[in-house]
Amino acid sequence: MNINKEMILLLDDLMIENIAKMTQNELCQELGLSVDELDSEALLLQKKLNDISTEFNKAKLKEARFNLEHVRKTQSSKNISQTLTKAGKDAKGILIDMFTQNKLPAGLTLAFRDGKEITNDEAEQILADLINIGVVEGDDRKG
Repeated sequence: MNINKEMILLLDDLMIENIAKMTQNELCQELGLSVDELDSEALLLQKKLNDISTEFNKAKLKEARFNLEHVRKTQSSKNISQTLTKAGKDAKGILIDMFTQNKLPAGLTLAFRDGKEITNDEAEQILADLINIGVVEGDDRKG
């Protein structure tokens, strides 16, 4: 059974090679088409191949964007976890220290919260956002 598959693949390769070596007139005779019809078929095939290639490239780009976003989120999470561990503080404490040491950009404000306290998860996200936009780097995150 395995030998039959190998023989079929070998025959396919030989046929493709023979077709590729044929002249345009030979192809027309073999297919029973005129030169114009052959050109039309070739253009149609080229368009289909381009469409498939475009869709494949879009799918690859979408997957790459998804993977990049995943890596960014993972890396950001690791950075914040490492920062919090090194500082021995929670994210709110680090933000407060940065604010009191004037390490945050001028004009940076938090939205009015109707008297509600910011959660540690929200503080971690703010810290992550500051890292991602390049406002906070490396040792600047330490208290």
